[in-house]
Amino acid sequence: MNQPELMDGESHRGGMMHPVLLGVVAIVGCTLLHLTGSFFLILDAQNPANRTLARVMIGVAQLLLMLAPTVMLARYAVGPVEQSLRLRPGPPFSYLAMGIAMVSLWPLLQTVLIAQELYLIPPDILASLKSAQENTESTYRLLLASDTPTGLLISIAIGALIPALSEEALYRGLGQGLFRQALRPAGAILLSGLLFAGLHFQPLAFLPLLGLGCFLGFVTERTGSIIPAITGHAMFNAVTIMGLSAVGEMPPELQKPPAITTELFLQSLPGAAVAMVILVLVILWFRKMQPAEPNAPV
Repeated sequence: MNQPELMDGESHRGGMMHPVLLGVVAIVGCTLLHLTGSFFLILDAQNPANRTLARVMIGVAQLLLMLAPTVMLARYAVGPVEQSLRLRPGPPFSYLAMGIAMVSLWPLLQTVLIAQELYLIPPDILASLKSAQENTESTYRLLLASDTPTGLLISIAIGALIPALSEEALYRGLGQGLFRQALRPAGAILLSGLLFAGLHFQPLAFLPLLGLGCFLGFVTERTGSIIPAITGHAMFNAVTIMGLSAVGEMPPELQKPPAITTELFLQSLPGAAVAMVILVLVILWFRKMQPAEPNAPV
């Protein structure tokens, strides 16, 4: 795996703070700042008259409360933004590979969700987690589901493009870059993935989010760039938003998700197996690629 240095022989400028601690503080702080600021806008979006403006302001809030602090921390605590956040173009075919990977991840992650509900989580705990998850999904539908092309484009900008840019800059750019100063690549990828999954505050989605976060971190390490990860993250979120919008257009009796049963799990296995093969091939392709700039500081 490519092991570039964050700066050309230099460590971060965070004084005496250990780079791992600085990375954790940066990720947790910027994420909680964004979530706190957005909370009041989400409440305002409950009113249909304010919904469009509130949705736009949520996107603006993520730019101001997550992306902007990330850029400032990268500049003043680490070094030049282009290097500390790995803002360089990725290899051209990496974007196509990310598209293929995101498509293959969907059936695989759905199978993981079914399996954990059937076999991993005790029923009494599962009931509480499902209730919390339904509230989260209801909020997402309220904010992002749309029945018009213009509304869908706004939703994709707010729910896919802006989060992908902001979160990848923070988690895979600044955070993972700092972790790499003290940890091996696999450790840095895992730590950024754990924070990414945990700070979404969706317990039922923790394992899928961990898998997604680790894959995006792996791609960032191989390409030396966060731009392919931004692309893949945006694709993943956009598919989710289009799915929410499509479900919203269905008759109420068809909107209810299927019951989670062993039969459903078995039916999902062939698709998950094909998806796994495709994803492994994509991972092997990334492992064999030469970094865009092997000796460039990132």
